[in-house]
Amino acid sequence: VEFAWGDRSFYMQSNFWPQRLFATLFLPTASVTYLAGWPRAPQRTDGMTALWSRSVTPAELARLYAGLEASIRQTPTQHRQDAYPPAEGYRGRFYPAHGYYLFWADCNRWTVDQLHSAGLAKSGTGVVLAQQVAGRLQGFRRE
Repeated sequence: VEFAWGDRSFYMQSNFWPQRLFATLFLPTASVTYLAGWPRAPQRTDGMTALWSRSVTPAELARLYAGLEASIRQTPTQHRQDAYPPAEGYRGRFYPAHGYYLFWADCNRWTVDQLHSAGLAKSGTGVVLAQQVAGRLQGFRRE
């Protein structure tokens, strides 16, 4: 299962206009959680992207899943809000998410915070850049 989080306009709508980029970085903008199922683990294909892996206990997996699921806004009856219509270029679905996107509260920090809540990483405080994520992981190995 692939989970991700980011700015709704920039990420889900692929709106890269300069004014949207400015808003994404410096104004509190709406966020989305992305969810996609995969039949097997992804493979590194570009020679640049690092994949990290580790085994998890059932308790760690349950904590991780609960935190990830909680990032999606819920209805009053505690079900996920409906997904947005499918977005071109994405195999999964986007859902309304909690939190606002800002450059100091970005997808890299969100990822580390999710892993931290499950006991799989150090705190995400201060994480802004993708290159900072690896130093926060606990017990992962680079593929």
